[in-house]
Amino acid sequence: LIKLDDSDEISSSKSLDTTSSLLQVAAQEADDDAENTTKSFLDGTIPTEQFLRDLLEKKTLAHLRKVKSDRLMAILREQQYAQPTPPLPPRTGTAPYPEIPMPSRHSYY
Repeated sequence: LIKLDDSDEISSSKSLDTTSSLLQVAAQEADDDAENTTKSFLDGTIPTEQFLRDLLEKKTLAHLRKVKSDRLMAILREQQYAQPTPPLPPRTGTAPYPEIPMPSRHSYY
């Protein structure tokens, strides 16, 4: 049975994983958008001043998203390694095998 606190932690963890994935996608999209701006400039479809403004804005956005994404991934990794492992069951003096009754001895003579 999961306690309410445990389910909140699980939900929060899944939410952070989803947020991390979405942030990675957003960073890549912003970088792709900057690349498209560069291609447009090289094709001569946008003037130099507009290219410089747009590229600076788009590259800054892509960089900020990438930094945030990397930081969130690092935090998630730290949390994953910081989670305590479940305790091992206590050791007994015998091996963990079931007790099998020995067959009774019969004399065949």
